[in-house]
Amino acid sequence: MASTWSALKIELLETGANSGTWGTATNVNLGDALLGEAITGSATVNFATDADVTVTLTDSATSQSARNLRLNITESSTGIGSVRNLILGSGCQIEKFYLVNNTGTGAKTIKNTTGTGISVPAGKATLVFNDGTNVVDGASYFTSLTLGSALPIASGGTGTTSTTFANLASNVTGTLPVANGGTGQTTYTNGQLLIGNTTGNTLTKATLTAGSNITITNGAGAVTIASSNSGGTVTSVGGTGTVNGLTLTGTVTSSGNLTLGGTLSSVANSALTNSSVTVTAGTGMSGGGAVALGSSVTLTNAGVTSLVAGTGITVSGATGAVTVSAAGGGFSTSVVYTSSTTFTIPSGKTTLKITVIGGGGGGAKGGNYSSARGGGAGGGASIAYFSGVTPGNTLTVTVGAGGTAGTVSNDPGGTGGTTSVSSGTQTITTIQATGGSGGAGQQGTSALGGVGSGGTANFYGGVGNESNSSTAGPPGGNSFMGGGGLGGPPGTTGGAGRVYGGGGGGGSGNFSCTAYNGGAGAVGMVMIEY
Repeated sequence: MASTWSALKIELLETGANSGTWGTATNVNLGDALLGEAITGSATVNFATDADVTVTLTDSATSQSARNLRLNITESSTGIGSVRNLILGSGCQIEKFYLVNNTGTGAKTIKNTTGTGISVPAGKATLVFNDGTNVVDGASYFTSLTLGSALPIASGGTGTTSTTFANLASNVTGTLPVANGGTGQTTYTNGQLLIGNTTGNTLTKATLTAGSNITITNGAGAVTIASSNSGGTVTSVGGTGTVNGLTLTGTVTSSGNLTLGGTLSSVANSALTNSSVTVTAGTGMSGGGAVALGSSVTLTNAGVTSLVAGTGITVSGATGAVTVSAAGGGFSTSVVYTSSTTFTIPSGKTTLKITVIGGGGGGAKGGNYSSARGGGAGGGASIAYFSGVTPGNTLTVTVGAGGTAGTVSNDPGGTGGTTSVSSGTQTITTIQATGGSGGAGQQGTSALGGVGSGGTANFYGGVGNESNSSTAGPPGGNSFMGGGGLGGPPGTTGGAGRVYGGGGGGGSGNFSCTAYNGGAGAVGMVMIEY
């Protein structure tokens, strides 16, 4: 029996194989050339050109670079300084640790044929793990770690082994200057504040200076500012007099109100800043000009004398009013979809009416011994109105397929697919209608119609008529639009759904013990009106 090979490409000797050389093959397997490479071996991988290098593993009891624990990367010729990939190629899609030592001057990324791999900087060594699909860090957590030298600042350390590297009490002498985040000061008196000084960009100690009628008291950690003037006292305010019909009355002492009453009158136009207003006649009008306050002006219609209704528009008039409306009302355009697509809202349209009908259920195949089987149910339906939509935005249209017809004796028909309209770049509430159930393959069972949801009006599909022991197949259920498939007369197949969402008719049987297929359900439909 032929030998097999392990993931590390070490020969697995089968019973009866390698007759006379079994010991030699075992010694090779356990020696430095094979198992030894995987445990302690080191192989040199040279980048001789500015290109990626791929290592592989094959079914061979010979030394192979990719089997070694340690991969020592070198560079020569045009490969010196190259930033390239060391790819673990064919046969290397296994779980294995590698110690990667990059002795070159360009970074090298060790990676699988898939995945992003690990980049090893020039002059650095690292432990990585090949998990079969990607090369990742071999270790990411240590409970403790002791370094032989200080961690440099560039790697997030302090660059020193001193434990008092940032001890201001012992490592800083004198006063910490402003430039280093200090104040430049060591002593203060009560009330002194630090004030910014542009001369030398320093902080200067100073106390507040009292202005007129102000006193300042400096305390230990506090500054008190108070008024030194007690001021006067108002004992009474009275109001009296009448001007242009308005009279002020009342007196205020500690409390009270002043009341202004009367009717404003006898104000001459000359006493106003503007004694007239200007009325300007607009397009199609004449008259206007400066009009004194209290006077009137007449504007005359000099342009438009009548309104003429265009196509689809009616114009009606009454005293003081003209009504313009669409003659037909409703929506002017409709589109019907019987397959899934993306609908783009037309230019100038902001209101839509959407009708969805689910796919009709397929009719069941008749049974032997003259037994007919059930018709498929009609798809559900839903109608919704959407206003405020944005032209140019899109909606996602999904149309449910009709259910397949039963083709095996007593086999139920397939359920119709769900039809829906949902958000694309235009956000709306999803409107949908599920498909009708397939016709029943058992006597006395009816197929349930689909259900509409999310619309202003939602409808059930018609029930697929139940299977029976008669030779004639029962008809399929109607959709919102009617049109269930006709049941198969004795000795014929059931009719397909006749309109969108109609259920397929049930297949018939006959006395010759022959069963006939049901009819397929009709495809669903989406109609968008705008």
